[in-house]
Amino acid sequence: MKRNNSLYTRGNGIKFEKISEMPVVFIRLFKNFKFLFLTLAACCEGIIFSGMAAFMTKLLLQQFGLGPKKQAIYKATLAIPSSLIGILGGGWAIKYFGMNLQQMLVMIVCLVSLSFPCIGAMFIYCDNNDLVGLSESDNNMIEKIKLQSECNKDCDCDDTFFFPVCGHDNLTYFSACHAGCSRKEVKDSIDMFYDCKCILNKPSSGPEAVEGFCMDNCPSLVFFIMLVFTYQTLSFFCVIPTITATLRVVHGDVRSLAIALQWVMGRLLGTIPGPLLFGKAIDESCGYWQRNSDGSLGNCLHYDHLTLSRNLACLMFFSKGLQITFFAIALKLAIKTQRERMAEDPGLVRSTIW
Repeated sequence: MKRNNSLYTRGNGIKFEKISEMPVVFIRLFKNFKFLFLTLAACCEGIIFSGMAAFMTKLLLQQFGLGPKKQAIYKATLAIPSSLIGILGGGWAIKYFGMNLQQMLVMIVCLVSLSFPCIGAMFIYCDNNDLVGLSESDNNMIEKIKLQSECNKDCDCDDTFFFPVCGHDNLTYFSACHAGCSRKEVKDSIDMFYDCKCILNKPSSGPEAVEGFCMDNCPSLVFFIMLVFTYQTLSFFCVIPTITATLRVVHGDVRSLAIALQWVMGRLLGTIPGPLLFGKAIDESCGYWQRNSDGSLGNCLHYDHLTLSRNLACLMFFSKGLQITFFAIALKLAIKTQRERMAEDPGLVRSTIW
């Protein structure tokens, strides 16, 4: 008997022949709860990764006083090795141990659970000295700003260009211009400034100011880098197992569409809102906003470090908690499906697919 419609099901599979039938396929994919929860879990990770990728430089600057060049070095140190180790390691583990769906999901749940406490890295920061020209009230809010002084009045400094430098007097200036510096040299990829009129305690030799915030003696950056590196490695380790698990919970006829749908949802629910949420969390910790000449908001000149850490940590803990929950639900559904199949066919042996 000839079928009148081109879309039909075969077992748990779906076949279609017309592009107009694609919405029906998507609806049936959404009814596959294992696929749905795996996709939602990937979206949660997308929020964290996109937010950290967009604002890691801001975090390294405000919490640890690193200049732009050092920020780039640390970002590359964190991203490249962790991604190589994690992605290659995840693919190797599946192949070496011959994992089925249930085993992969167990591994994923364990790894994301181990990465959960690493988010505590957000609470690590170094206290930086106050910015010259800002006056704080008793409640740590900025009362006024006065960047121009007698020592830099002839420099014609741009009050909208924020490039903090640390003077030899252990004070942080809005920029090298506001410190009255007239000469710059670059050594070991670090900007160094000389002939600074506003810096009274001048060194006998060496630069009078260097790029970045002044920081008290603070070894916390090492612990921060170690925790973030561990978190990223464990998260990247789950990438290939998650993709492989997605391919195994959908029928072969629609696997390409399932991956496409998962990527689209990952963008819509993960990588697009991620930077927006992180940006909002960072902005909420700002104590004083710089005003541009047209009245619009410019750079944030003063952050409350504890509030910044708390906001980012809460956002990441919440997203990671949801991710663990979604992966755990997918694992439970996979176990349930396997038991149902074995109950229908007692002679069924656990296959490498399930």
